[in-house]
Order: sequence, then structure tokens, then C-alpha cells
Amino acid sequence: MSKKKLVVVSPCYENSMNKRDAANAREFLLALQSEFKYTEPKKYNNFLVIMDSLVKKKITKKEMLSQVKRLLKKHTYLLHWFYTFMPQADDFPSSVWN
Repeated sequence: MSKKKLVVVSPCYENSMNKRDAANAREFLLALQSEFKYTEPKKYNNFLVIMDSLVKKKITKKEMLSQVKRLLKKHTYLLHWFYTFMPQADDFPSSVWN
């Protein structure tokens, strides 16, 4: 019997989102996990490490975006879905979005 990993959206993050956005974030994490579960299991864990590093302020938003972009470069639909959660703020250089 295989164990299922529980996908958790941080309560701090979820409180700043409306219910629809929080549900979409959960769906994204489940899609990410499903995509890499058998073919590239380390990618999902690397994504979680990147997000944890951002929350703990070990990396900047720019560094996080760059790392996620590199991690998901062959999975453009997941990358674009991820970008829907990011504010199009001026502090992100255009090269991060392209």
C-alpha cells in the first residue's frame, strides 16, 4: 500500500487569499505532485523546498521565481498556472516572467 502525501497550503498564505484562490492553489499543488509523482519525484520536493526557503526568507521573491522557472521549464502549463499566484509587481524584472 502506497502512502499519500498530504498537500498543505500555509494558513498564513491561505488567509490572504479568497476561498477560490486557496482552492486553486491546492489544485495546483495536487497537479504538481501528480505530474512528478512517478517520473520525477524530486521535482515536487524541490518545489516545496523553494517555497519553504521563501517563507523563511532564505531567498528573495526574484530568486524563488527564477528557481521555479528553471524547475518547471519543460512544463509550461504548470509554470503559467504558478504565475497566476504571483503579483505582477514592479520588483520582478521582466526577464523572470519571460
